[in-house]
Amino acid sequence: MRKWKRVQTADGPRFRSALDSHEAALLTNLAESMIGLLDERESSSPTDELEQITGMKTGNSERPDNATLLRLLPDFSKPDDAAPEVTESLNAALRSLHEPEIIEAKRIAAQKLLETIPDDGGRFELTEDDANAWVAAVNDIRLSLGTMLDIRPNGPDRLPDNHPLAAHLDVYQWLTFLQEYLVLALMESR
Repeated sequence: MRKWKRVQTADGPRFRSALDSHEAALLTNLAESMIGLLDERESSSPTDELEQITGMKTGNSERPDNATLLRLLPDFSKPDDAAPEVTESLNAALRSLHEPEIIEAKRIAAQKLLETIPDDGGRFELTEDDANAWVAAVNDIRLSLGTMLDIRPNGPDRLPDNHPLAAHLDVYQWLTFLQEYLVLALMESR
């Protein structure tokens, strides 16, 4: 991965970088896996008669039992010690109402990332909208991977080379740099 370079064109800013072929393949696999996870969640939504009448899509009211999905689709409100059942009911209603839109936004960002990754690596260029989609999709991929690795605010920064998750942590950190440098390039105009 090369650093992002911001270039001003007649059609607006462009963000250029390059990926090695193995980086492009890895990013593609991670994005496709995340989309698969979101699709599985969406397809597990119960059918709703109101949806069939109004066309308004509803989502699951139950929180995900998968830790990765729960990180991607967190509760809307923290439990209230005085009335946890009220908070649980509120989260169920909000989840049912908003989860389809959230899943769709995450899917669209990941699809945009997939459409703009060079197939065999190499140089590529993003519009500002594409770059924002990349930031969102890479963030979701990082959240997914970070949950699987049990990444917490205090680390770990490194794992011993013989640790079974060492390579995964390296991927997590690579995604962090990819996202950070793209955010910095996006912020140059502001």
